[in-house]
Amino acid sequence: MKLYHKCEIMSTTTANFMKVGIIVKNKDVRVAIESANLKYWQIAQELGCTDGNFSRKLRKELPPEEKRKIFDIIERLSKVGK
Repeated sequence: MKLYHKCEIMSTTTANFMKVGIIVKNKDVRVAIESANLKYWQIAQELGCTDGNFSRKLRKELPPEEKRKIFDIIERLSKVGK
């Protein structure tokens, strides 16, 4: 597996990770956030945590009930923005 510099990883989107074959945890959540043109900090704010904590949560696959809560937030925020 190719090693990436930390800055390169931070600036790479989920889609680019998938292109190079990196396994992405919570891919469905990440794709939903990016498809809705939302930022991770917006979801974190609604969950009542910091964006750093939210990003750390996404490192491990989330349980279905937590994903459902996040999908509900994404749906609500995407409607507000339109």
